[in-house]
Amino acid sequence: MPENLEEFMSSLDADSRIDVDAMSEDELSEVFSLLDSQMSAVYTFVLNYNEYMNARHTYGDDLSVTMLEAHLLTDICDLPDSTVTGLARKWNRSVSATSQTVGKLIKKGLVVRESAKDNAKVFHLSPTPAGIRASDEHKKYDTLDIVKTLKTLRHSLSDEEIATMFAALGAYNKLLQKAAPEKKGGRRKSGHKKGN
Repeated sequence: MPENLEEFMSSLDADSRIDVDAMSEDELSEVFSLLDSQMSAVYTFVLNYNEYMNARHTYGDDLSVTMLEAHLLTDICDLPDSTVTGLARKWNRSVSATSQTVGKLIKKGLVVRESAKDNAKVFHLSPTPAGIRASDEHKKYDTLDIVKTLKTLRHSLSDEEIATMFAALGAYNKLLQKAAPEKKGGRRKSGHKKGN
């Protein structure tokens, strides 16, 4: 059995088929422990970042919104004729969840919803003057926050490692999007495929 992730990854190159059903309890426990110890960093990051995204931040005029609300607002400001469906697709969220978030922005007076001139079933989203100001404040906040984060990461990672981290996150995100269930309220079945 491999003793570290590098050895395990090498065994995947040599024999890409792993039959967990054929493993003894001890072998499965060893492999699981090794992989879980590595993936725990991902799980913890996702939980912490999710908490950060859902925390309220104040952007100008003492307006308190979550990071997701701020990013959707900025997209509405930057993408003329935005629709809930288009935003849902961009953010890989359900139309229903996106509609709820947009509804909060409308209630706060940051966004208006108008019927399309050529199709009454389509609604375009536009920012209000307060929405534009909030989006501008969000862009300033995010720019400073991202620069601060990058500078802090440079204390423990090289620029190349930071670039690799972003590339890895992008690749992992694509993998998760491929594996995700359709956004229609369905849930993905748990289980594994033999021989993966």
